Order: sequence, then structure tokens, then C-alpha cells
Amino acid sequence: MKEYKSFYYAAIDSPGFTDYLLEHVSGSTGSRQRAQPKDTLHYLIPNPSNEEIKDFCTFADPIYRHVQINEQQTAKLELLRDTLLPKLMSGEIDVSKVDLTQLTNNH
Repeated sequence: MKEYKSFYYAAIDSPGFTDYLLEHVSGSTGSRQRAQPKDTLHYLIPNPSNEEIKDFCTFADPIYRHVQINEQQTAKLELLRDTLLPKLMSGEIDVSKVDLTQLTNNH
């Protein structure tokens, strides 16, 4: 159910699910090891009541939204850094005359 997305995300992002997958991998080396999709179907996911799931989602949904916003902002900042840094390093952009006393720490 879409409204329970946070609950299911938390369940499959849990250390218990990760441990379960690691116990069911096959392959010769780390980069070649894979868990079979059918094995994931046997993982016993917690089964709280609908009311408990709703309560969890009421708590967790805003947190996951904030994490998503932070990830988007991080991606934008990384792009900005990757665009500007080479120009700064090559001298294409000169900031030596920027008056740092005029800058504030307000975001």
C-alpha cells in the first residue's frame, strides 16, 4: 500500500534484512555475489497492526521527506562544486577581489 511506503522502506532498509540477504548470496567474489530475488520473498517482515503502521508512518514520513530533500540539495551542490572548482583552479574564475566581509553566514 502506497500510504505505508515508509514502513516497508524501513523494513527493507533494516540491518536485519541486510543480514538476511548476506546469508543468501551466491557467487565467487564480492563483486559477483548476488542474492536471488526469490530468496527475498522468504524474509519474514514485521507484521504490526494497521494502526501501528499508520502511527509509524505518521512519524517517519516527514523524516524520509526531509532526507529526500537533503539528498536533492546535496546533488545540486555537488554539481555546482564540480562545475566551479575546475574553473577556480584554472584561474578562469578569479575570486581574489571578492570582499569576504560583505558575506553573511545566512543560508
